[in-house]
Amino acid sequence: MLKMIASFFVIEKGKQSLLVRETAIKLDVLRLGLQVNHIEELPVYPKWKGDSVKLAINPDIKPVQQPMRRIPIALEEKVREKIQDALRRDIIEPVNGPSAWISPMILVFKENGDIRLCLDMWRANQAILRENHPLPTFEAFMTQLRDARYFSRLDLKDAYHQLELHEQNREITTFITPLGLFRYKRLMFGVNSAPEIFQRRLEQLLSSSSNVVNYIDDIIVFGKTEDEHDEALKRVRGILNENNAVLNEKKSVYKASKLHFLGHILSNHGIEADPEKINTITSFRPPKNKEESFLGLVNYVGKFSPELANKTDPLRRLLRKDEKFIWGVKEHDAFDKLKSCLTKIPNLQNFNPKHKTQLIAVASPVALGAVLLQFHGDDEPKIISFASRSMTDVEKRYSQTEKESLALVWAVEKFFYYLAGLEFERITDHKPLETIFKPSSKPPARSERWLLRLQAFKFIVKYKTGNENIADTFSRLCRLSPEYCYDMKGEHSILHVIENATPSSMTITEIAEKSIHDEEIVDAMSCLQDESWNTSSSNSLFPFRHELSLIGSIMLRGTRLVIPSALKQATLTLAHEGHPGESAMKRRLRSKVWWPQMDRDAEKFVKACRDCIMVSQASNPTAMKRTTFPEGPWIFVATDLLGPLPNNEHILVLIDYYSRYMEYKFLTSISSMSLISAMKEIFTRVGYPKKQKTDNGRQLVQNLRNTASNAE
Repeated sequence: MLKMIASFFVIEKGKQSLLVRETAIKLDVLRLGLQVNHIEELPVYPKWKGDSVKLAINPDIKPVQQPMRRIPIALEEKVREKIQDALRRDIIEPVNGPSAWISPMILVFKENGDIRLCLDMWRANQAILRENHPLPTFEAFMTQLRDARYFSRLDLKDAYHQLELHEQNREITTFITPLGLFRYKRLMFGVNSAPEIFQRRLEQLLSSSSNVVNYIDDIIVFGKTEDEHDEALKRVRGILNENNAVLNEKKSVYKASKLHFLGHILSNHGIEADPEKINTITSFRPPKNKEESFLGLVNYVGKFSPELANKTDPLRRLLRKDEKFIWGVKEHDAFDKLKSCLTKIPNLQNFNPKHKTQLIAVASPVALGAVLLQFHGDDEPKIISFASRSMTDVEKRYSQTEKESLALVWAVEKFFYYLAGLEFERITDHKPLETIFKPSSKPPARSERWLLRLQAFKFIVKYKTGNENIADTFSRLCRLSPEYCYDMKGEHSILHVIENATPSSMTITEIAEKSIHDEEIVDAMSCLQDESWNTSSSNSLFPFRHELSLIGSIMLRGTRLVIPSALKQATLTLAHEGHPGESAMKRRLRSKVWWPQMDRDAEKFVKACRDCIMVSQASNPTAMKRTTFPEGPWIFVATDLLGPLPNNEHILVLIDYYSRYMEYKFLTSISSMSLISAMKEIFTRVGYPKKQKTDNGRQLVQNLRNTASNAE
């Protein structure tokens, strides 16, 4: 710390600082020139002009106050910084007092090790009603877009945050953090009615402009000629600027001759169907065994294909129990003819958001497949679109439950523009998904991140059995081509979770090595990979099977490391460092690691700790001891002061333990000198006792010392 002597002047009613520039520079609290310290202030995030957004809340839904989810101690400072940044940007605000709704906060790691704060709105969304504003259909756009030749796509930056949330509706966005309660001041992605709200507000904003359409936050500006397009684009940008709307220029596309929009291609040749719908079928490879049957999809749409029985006969014969699977020329020709028929099926329809919608998505060991269906009138299913993708080597190592969860997330986001703002059914043949996708579930680490991405969608997971799953064909017969990991950011997030959950005196490698030698963990790994859990299993991990996930040779329960048996004692020793006590030790363990009956093991460890036992022993009070009866009178005398009396006097009382004889004297002062004088008068008359007992009053203690010295 720098110190210096400086002269300063105090001027009456003066406004100038006492610390002048020269002194401030010498004390290094002021810097001038190139070395000036600069703190970047985050600007307040822009918000649109006009009324704030009002959410429709169902009053019949009872509010839920969820507890805070544990945050690793090492990340508390980062969480604090993120919350402070959001406060400065006017996106959230603190909550002073109780709140009926409280949602937990979840941390999502970025590739660079930074974090993003996410809100689990599953329970709150049950009380938020949908907006009665229909999302537009592509047919509504066709008349406007048919003759267009030039297109621009405008991307809004953090679109939902640009709309202010009405103060009456902010309580339902309340979330709990280590710093207390906060709530959103802006519309957020997790709100399930956000797509419809944003569609309505953006439509109103652009209603005065021509040659522009929007689907939620996707704005398409078009024109038959270059001048018409440029004029429309200038007008739209002007409207956005006037209303404080912020564009993401990096993602916006200007004056393009071809754009993908709602499953179609907008080009200078007109509106074309997206060839991806058909390419998925035409790229099917021939099946290699009976399990990879192509007939499930064929039978589903076969009513639109004439002479289906004749066309499928060579393939149906291969599926007979007594028939050996041999793929020959005849079978290959039948396979190609069926593919050609499927690419021309008349029920590949345009999407209508007013019709009942189903999404079927499945995962095979190597790929994902999805089919989007709609039902109208006679409940006849209409296929809207197909999709498939192969899995990367990383994704192939997921457990089957995680693969099925990935299929759901990928399919929903693949058909985002169809499903946003709708209530739809998600059909699965994997029973555990019904449990995992419940609001009260505790999913594995990967699935938890995927659930956050789906919380803005309204869907019901339905389990249906059946071997002829039409989406299964797309997951098994798609061409396996190199793919980028669908959720690579999620993989980085999981690695950061492991890094933060690893005890400081251990390494990830050590935990992995011990795990592959732990019989119970190895057995659970095998069951997770091939979904072979047995209800009568003696494995103690079985009750938690829906919460477990694998990252290489390391197992996680949620975001906590599953510690192998060989490292349990070392982990308990680390958690007990400093002898924090049973409750604090359990909190330390629960924030990072887990194993079955961990709390019981922690209790046993504390009870076996010698130092803790000694410290925790109750300091019992000294046992009461009876006074020995004296041998004669005036040998042992008890002394005390009574008062003050109403006249402010005190009484000095002396009682003989042997005879109960009492002497007393009224005193106007209780100083040591007054007590000495009074006792001398009494002791001179009746004699000095051998013992005198009193309390620890200062006057009495000093008096007894002086009296004893005089007696000697």
